[in-house]
Amino acid sequence: MCKLAVVVICCFFVILLEYTVLVDGGECCRGHFDNLRRYHGQTWCPIYCCGYASEGLYCCDNPLLRTLGGNRDTFCSSWFWYTQNL
Repeated sequence: MCKLAVVVICCFFVILLEYTVLVDGGECCRGHFDNLRRYHGQTWCPIYCCGYASEGLYCCDNPLLRTLGGNRDTFCSSWFWYTQNL
């Protein structure tokens, strides 16, 4: 019974380690139209998505400039083409 507990604990830590390694910080700026009605596609930002959709969304590292939740997507297809992820 003791060996089974050790195996279960080891499996738990391996799974936990795998999930923490796979987590990637960053946010996805939602596709939007600016004030001039130009469309800007979805953009992956390595830290924060900042700004306002009407004025333009951009990537930044200042949490005070972070955009509202409605301007961020939970899934970002552009993450797959971001240069640091290739």
